[in-house]
Amino acid sequence: MKRNAERKVVGDLLEFDKSKLLEFADWLEGFSGQLSGKSGQRIARIEVPAMKTYLRETLEALRDLGSSSP
Repeated sequence: MKRNAERKVVGDLLEFDKSKLLEFADWLEGFSGQLSGKSGQRIARIEVPAMKTYLRETLEALRDLGSSSP
């Protein structure tokens, strides 16, 4: 993983445009936990236990934020 000069793991900050939060909520609700490559030969299984536990609350919050006024 990418690390900084202090050997701490660093990553990219992702920002979502507010107008895309509703689309992201829909995608997340239908996400099976698997991503496949273009050829379909490589499949990655992603498991985030907290997403199962808090999915309803997460979707509600995303949709609330996405539909609220700026």
